[in-house]
Order: sequence, then structure tokens, then C-alpha cells
Amino acid sequence: MESNALDVVSIEILIATFTNPWETSELEGEERVEFKPIPAKDLLVEILSTSELMIDLAYASAIFNDEDLAQNVVELSEKVDRLCYQLAMIIALAARDKEDAETMLGLWVLASNSDKISDAATDVAYTVLRGFGIPRIASEAFEEVEERIGRYYVNEGSILIGRSPRELALEGKIGVDIIALKRGDEWVFNPLDVKMEPNDLVLARGDRESLSAFKSIASGELKEFRVPQLPPQIEEKVKTPEQKLGGMLADLIDLAKLSVDLAHSSFLYFNPDIAREVGKLELLVDLLHTDLELEAIRTGREMGIPEEKVLGLLRLALAAENITDAARSIAEVVLGGVRPHPIVEQVMRETADTVFMASIGRGSKVVGMSLSQLNMEEMGLKAIAVRRGDRWIYKPAPAFVLDEGDVVVVSGYKEGREKFEKMLLPGENEFKER
Repeated sequence: MESNALDVVSIEILIATFTNPWETSELEGEERVEFKPIPAKDLLVEILSTSELMIDLAYASAIFNDEDLAQNVVELSEKVDRLCYQLAMIIALAARDKEDAETMLGLWVLASNSDKISDAATDVAYTVLRGFGIPRIASEAFEEVEERIGRYYVNEGSILIGRSPRELALEGKIGVDIIALKRGDEWVFNPLDVKMEPNDLVLARGDRESLSAFKSIASGELKEFRVPQLPPQIEEKVKTPEQKLGGMLADLIDLAKLSVDLAHSSFLYFNPDIAREVGKLELLVDLLHTDLELEAIRTGREMGIPEEKVLGLLRLALAAENITDAARSIAEVVLGGVRPHPIVEQVMRETADTVFMASIGRGSKVVGMSLSQLNMEEMGLKAIAVRRGDRWIYKPAPAFVLDEGDVVVVSGYKEGREKFEKMLLPGENEFKER
């Protein structure tokens, strides 16, 4: 009897961590949470994949002022809540003693903070749904982030027609990931096996060059899967107050995504060094967020930007900080000495994106090469951090030159990992500058 009572109390405590107080009565009135025997690994894969997808979808809804997409983000948040309830109950039932509790703690922290990330994405969606809108500079800011989101129609004659994202494997060919597809009035998320048709609206994720190539392919202009080289962007020497504010927002979004990648990496590899870097990032984001708030108030007053649009901008920035706070909480588990549950590695390898560490050994072909020479974006990969000796460099520049002994933390698509790791093997340098 004592064990059953403990299980009930544990379930109630765990469920409470996933529920906002003002949402409880609504949930109680509409839907009863019931236990379902779903494997914890499957639940965690779905929670991580959905919460990470929601970040991109939410900011996309803000870029394009798309209320339909924003509403879908809200519905995905409700899905994550339900998945977290199920995982909470499984954890409570599985923890029978102190050792079990310590083993399961990592799963709980990873899931609960993924739920917080989905909540932050939902806040962005509500900014759109409540009609606050965002200034033009906020939309332009997304032109400065490293990983962008584009929205493109599939035209008659495109080589995409009749083929699914899984068949096309665009991540490894041009570094683009199709994260959503709209056909008629219906959105399909992670449409891996959906064969594309004329007039489909596609949300794609990638860098500037990759998305430019995808746009040409979707329109029917480009008939092969390659990334044409674009002329370099010319940065304006003097930025207006609005452009400065947009750049600050872009930095916040980049750092928020980076913090999640690093937190997952620190957790997967049980690496306290990376975990400490997440803490530094969180502090940097706090400072940058404060600077942005002051700049937004000042710029809004001087430029006559409507108050509701300034508020919308501030909400987007706050969501980025909340995402970083959740990433820090994941990293703190590593610093607390709690090792990940064995299923965590399986989960990380089954999510859409992957995070892995690669060492540059003696005689590696890439020693002395810059990151830009590796053409990682064409494999759907990016270097999010490099450890050199005792020092970490995050968001290394394209001109960063690799050296023997460097450890590179890479984020991106699973399909590109094997190709990248082969590049690091000893041998003659065979790469050319782009």
C-alpha cells in the first residue's frame, strides 16, 4: 500500500511540473489524463522532436504573420503537454528506490525543459494570434540568422513533384530540411513521406545559399540538386536604430538555438565543459535581452513605432531568453553529476537532428583548412562550437582554421554525419575553397 501511495504522490508532483497553474482547471474540465503503456523512449523522441520543430514554426509564423501556422503551434504545444503527462507517469511507476530515482532524473529534466521550450514557442505564436504584430525590422532580422526559414510554392515542372522529402534527401544534397507542408487548408509537419504536388506551400530550413537553391528548384527554374554560389552580402557600415535592433533580435535567436544544441550535446556526452558553456551563454543572453529591451523602448519612442508592435518584438525576445533558460536547466543536471539514462543516447540518435563531437586527429585531411572550405552546409551540418585546448569557441566564423587536436561540436542532419566523419580521416587534402 505504501508503494502505491508513493506512486500516486510522485505522479501528481511530476504532472504538476508540466502544468501551468492557470491551465489546470481547464484541463480538468475537458480531458482526463489516463495512463497509456507507451515506451519512454518513443515518448521522449516525440517530445524532443516536436519542441525543437515548434521553435522554427513559431518564429516562422511571426515572420510571415501567419495566424493559421501560429494556431498549429498552439495545438502542438498541447500535444507536448499530453506526451509529458504520459512520460511523468512512466517515470513515477519506474522509480522504486533511490538508484532508480537518480537514473530517471535525467529523463525528467530533459522532458520537462523540452516542455518549457514548447511553451516559449507558444508564446511567440500567441503574439501573432493576439494581433500584436511585429515591426518590419523583426521580420528583416530573420535574414541575418545563420539558419533561416523560407516559404516557397512548388510550381508545375519542378523536379520536386511526385517525390517525398525522404526520397529526395535534400539535407545531404543541398543542406535543406523541409519542416512543414501546406496543401489546401491543411498543414503537415515533418512530411517525410508526403509526395509533393503543384501549388504545395513548403516551409524549408537552411542557410542563405541552400534556401536560394531550393527556391529555384521549387519554382522549376533549377533542374538539378546543387547550390549555386551567391555573391557575398554587403554589410552596411552604418546601421539605422531599427537595423541595430533587428540585429540584436537575430543574435538572441541564434544564441537560443545554440544553447539548446550545446545543452543536448553536454547531456548526451556527459560533458561538464560544454555544460559550463551553456551557463555562460545563458548569462550572455540575459545581458543581450536587457540591452534589446532598452533599445526597443528608445527606438520605438524615437521612430514612432506603435506600442503593440514594440510589445510583439519584446515577446519574441523574451521567448528566446526562456528557451536559453530551459537549455541551462538541462546542462545543470550534467554539472550536478547525474549521468543520462541509457535510452537517452538512443533518443538523441532518433530525433530529426543530431548533435555529435568530432576530433581532428593527427594527419587529418582537414588540418589547416577553414570551416568554409569543408562545405558543411551542403551536408546539412554546421559547427556550433570548437574546443581548442582548454578554451571553447562557440559559433566559430567560416574563416576559422582547424588544427590538430581540435574537437568540433556539430549539429545538423543525421544523413551528413557519416560523410563528415570520413572527411576527418588521415590523408591528402583534397578540398577546394568555395
